[in-house]
Amino acid sequence: RRWRRRKVYNPRSLFLDVLREIPLTVPQRDLLRHMARELRLEHPTVLLLSPRIYHEHANAWMSGSRNASLTMRDRIDTIAQVLYEDEAAE
Repeated sequence: RRWRRRKVYNPRSLFLDVLREIPLTVPQRDLLRHMARELRLEHPTVLLLSPRIYHEHANAWMSGSRNASLTMRDRIDTIAQVLYEDEAAE
């Protein structure tokens, strides 16, 4: 019973399940998990809802991160291209 209860409401598990369905590389998924963890997002899947929300959170994370660099910005932008390539074509 406990397992079912955890499975019903587990935002982190949902996030991980969704990440597995997106064609990202392992390092890209790791970066998204890292960002969500450091931002302490209660519902990390929010990162994947829209480009605007993604970039707001990514910018907030970059502002407070010791890993902020042009290379990291490029990695974040590449992930956005994969996540939202269909929206950019519209």
